[in-house]
Amino acid sequence: MNEQIEKLKNAITENFTGWNILWSVLQILVLAAVFFIVLRFLKNRRNAVALPWWLAGIFFVFGGLYLAQGYLPVLWKIALALSGLALVYIVVIFAVELKRMTVKLAHGHKGQAFFAAKYDLTHDELRNTIAEIIRAALNMSKKNIGALIVIAPVHIQTQILESGMTLNALVSAPLLESIFNTKAPMHDGAVIVRANQILAAGCFLPLSQNAELPNDLGTRHRAALGVSEFNDVLSIIVSEQTGIISVCKHGIISRYFNAEMLEELLEQAYGLTLAAPNVKKKRKKGAKVKEDFVEWRRR
Repeated sequence: MNEQIEKLKNAITENFTGWNILWSVLQILVLAAVFFIVLRFLKNRRNAVALPWWLAGIFFVFGGLYLAQGYLPVLWKIALALSGLALVYIVVIFAVELKRMTVKLAHGHKGQAFFAAKYDLTHDELRNTIAEIIRAALNMSKKNIGALIVIAPVHIQTQILESGMTLNALVSAPLLESIFNTKAPMHDGAVIVRANQILAAGCFLPLSQNAELPNDLGTRHRAALGVSEFNDVLSIIVSEQTGIISVCKHGIISRYFNAEMLEELLEQAYGLTLAAPNVKKKRKKGAKVKEDFVEWRRR
């Protein structure tokens, strides 16, 4: 018994000297600071683009701690103990992105890259469809008529189409405006467009759960974001309160679109152009874009 007590005393003396205690405390403080910085940064980087970077960062951090565990034993043991918690936290934070990837994998070849669809239509027919969509959006914007038009080049969830009324009608500005007329029975839902056909109207869309959206964005905007988070679609929204035209793609919303910007983005969506550089350029200057939109509304 005395021998065992003596061994315990020797272990405490050898391992818990003043320097070892200080070194252990420093390791814990460093780990706490790293976790605090990571969580603050992660709070503002909750999107699919950031997810691979965070996974790579965690891999390198754990790999480095594993290699240096002889020098940083406290850090390694704490990190190992918290690894499961970190994994759960990532799954919760990136729930939307992980669900989106699962949906795309489930759709197989149908979930191919956005704007990759091929249409059995001439360029003139596609441009006429684009012109009709733009004309309808602009007319409804000037009259403050709420609208939600979803361009689905490749695939959209079947339950979304089945939630509305099947039309299979040719896209035209008068038809779109009549659907979103406030006295029409389907004006609260979304219109689904593929190529030059309106597949369905009055469709119900999944709402985005993004808590960081501005308060002035209502249910229509959340629905447009929600459907773009899980489907390769382009959503065009006309605000009923302000007439502002917004666009959603890949779960990102851009506002204050005018005719020129809509045309460039729709041409990209229909594969008539490879990029929309002017839209990207204007999006960098939010105040200028807003001024241009207000000036356009006054015409």
